[in-house]
Order: sequence, then C-alpha cells, then structure tokens
Amino acid sequence: MPTKKRPKRKQKPLSPRRRELLDEAARLFYERGYGGTSMDDVADAVGLTKGTLYHHFPGKSDILSQIYDEAADFVLANTREVPADTPAPVAVRALVRGVLELIEQRRNQVVIFHQEMPWVEQWLPAGDARRVRRKMREYIDYVESVLRRGIEAGDFKDVDVHASAETLIGMVTWSYRWWEPSGKHDIDDLTDLLSGIFLQGIAPR
Repeated sequence: MPTKKRPKRKQKPLSPRRRELLDEAARLFYERGYGGTSMDDVADAVGLTKGTLYHHFPGKSDILSQIYDEAADFVLANTREVPADTPAPVAVRALVRGVLELIEQRRNQVVIFHQEMPWVEQWLPAGDARRVRRKMREYIDYVESVLRRGIEAGDFKDVDVHASAETLIGMVTWSYRWWEPSGKHDIDDLTDLLSGIFLQGIAPR
C-alpha cells in the first residue's frame, strides 16, 4: 500500500543567526568530529568573534545539546502525529517517513547524532546527556509498541521486538550515507521502498 503523501514537517524555527551558527557547527562536527572542533573554529566559520559566539551558545556542549534535541524532538513529534489506532504497517511507514524527513532537512545533524552518541556522557553535562538518552528511549519504546501492536493484530509474525525495532531504525537512518533526495529516489519513493523491505521481512508467512 503506497504511503499517503503529506506536507513536509518543518522544525520550530530558530533565529536566522542561531540557525546559521548551528548548521555551520554541525558541518564542522561532521567533518572534524566534535572533539576535533573548537569554538574558535565555529566562530571563524561564521565570521564572529568567540565572545559574540558565546552570546548565542555559552559553550560547545550547548551546540551539541541543541543538535541532539532538534533531531530527537523532530522524530518524536512524528510519532505523536500518528493516531494510536493506526494499523501497525501504516505506522511503520510513518516512522520511516519521519526519519527520512529529518535526513532531508538536517543531514549533518543526523550524522552527528549517531557519530557522537558513544561519547555523549563525556561531551555533555550529566543532565543533558540523561535527557538525550531519555528521548532516545522514548522513541525506541514507541517503535517497539508499534511492532507489538502489529504482532497482536496478526499483521506481523512473532519477531524479537527490540531487535526488529533497532533494525528498522538503523536501516532507515543509514540511508544518510547514500540517499540524495534530488536523485533517483525522492522521499516518497524511498519511504515506500524501505518500509516495504522491512514489512515484507516481518510479514506472517
């Protein structure tokens, strides 16, 4: 069943200057790694003094926290748009679409989210790191709940729910490595392709 097209969700806008700073920092973190990028590097990239940069972001960890919050809040907002009684296969397609929308709009942030996650407790203050982990857990819990609902309804075979949820998230997220939205597959095509591959794999025999 094809995915119903919908308007692209847009994130809550930041001020133009803050948006520029965040995007440039994300580009540098992507290219050099978070540990290999300094606030001086970010300031130079946007033509500001370090003092002026600190007016927008008090420290480098504040930039990384914002990147994590944006990405996590984006996909969590997607889950809240899906009615609780939505059939599980349709909800899976919505999940796939939500991640692809994030990649389309904020590719560098998606890379950083996963690239720096092993060190999130090292890079971020304890409270920020706990918040990031909590949001991740909330998202994974939602994906698992969709899969359980599908199993109970007979839409899916009795799979390992946690492993299947991690596989779905990983499969879709990894598309940032090769997907070009202006290329062969637009977001609607890729939503149907990836969700179809996953759904066929867990369909009852």
